[in-house]
Amino acid sequence: MSRLGLGWLGDPSGRAFAEVAQRAEAAGFSSVWLAETRFTRDAIVASSVVAMCTRRIQVGTAAINVFTRGAALTAITFAALDELANGRVVLGIGPGSPLVLAPQGFPFDHPGTRLREFVAGVRAVWRGASFTGRFVQIDGVRLEFAPPRAEIPIHLAVTGPRALELAGEVGDGVVLNAFTSTDYTKRAVEHLHTGAAKAGRELDGYRVGGAVVVAIDADGIKGRDAVRPLVATYLTGFPNIARESGVVEAELERYRRVRASDSLAATAALIPDEIVDRLTANGTIADCRHRLREYRDAGIDEPVIFCDPRQFDLVIEGLSGA
Repeated sequence: MSRLGLGWLGDPSGRAFAEVAQRAEAAGFSSVWLAETRFTRDAIVASSVVAMCTRRIQVGTAAINVFTRGAALTAITFAALDELANGRVVLGIGPGSPLVLAPQGFPFDHPGTRLREFVAGVRAVWRGASFTGRFVQIDGVRLEFAPPRAEIPIHLAVTGPRALELAGEVGDGVVLNAFTSTDYTKRAVEHLHTGAAKAGRELDGYRVGGAVVVAIDADGIKGRDAVRPLVATYLTGFPNIARESGVVEAELERYRRVRASDSLAATAALIPDEIVDRLTANGTIADCRHRLREYRDAGIDEPVIFCDPRQFDLVIEGLSGA
């Protein structure tokens, strides 16, 4: 059966989402992914609750970042989470977003180097080894309990070409960003293979996950309009995603100017239907199932659906097995 994930963006509460995860598990979903990209409920608390309330479904983060937690603490945290989940946890980690890090006093510097070292540092803790890098140093850290697995799969949540090559070099999988097209997916997979080749490895068993924003509505216009403000938000506020969106720079700059001088609503009104359709899955259940197949055909092994929390039940019922 094809793998299919369900994502959480911090709303509703972790306890409420755990009930959603139970329904997703019963419907045959393969995984749930807890995001940590805004100032809302964190992924670790939610992962703990979900791990305790489910039995089979994988529990992953998509994603925590390399700035706000240390490598040693992250290694210990995920070993403990894996113990809670009886070996079902996936560590999804990425460089983070300048929009979230800057207010916390973290400059977004050397994200690629930090990510590479962080992965190595986490694995060093699990292996009882040492690691010395520019930003990460591990020496004498030993787990004082025995988790169910010696090592936990690490999936990199990355977007750009160099970061994708890094994911192919050192990751056990990848979680591609939302608001990207199937053309981007094909390019991303090529970058993963380039990185793997540099490391002299094959990608056998490697899992390509991809976040897909879904809005189900029998009225196609309402479906597009539901996600249009989100598309505008990401095209104007997340440069790494905007660069890979396929939208020409002149249009992106126009959206940024309107967002800065007017409002998100005014910016959203400028986004054409074609762009909304290219970067999301929206419309009827049949439309959304077809769109998920297109992402699979482009190279995603496991689409991870992110939706309005009010649509969780509709997504679970309508898209299970898609």
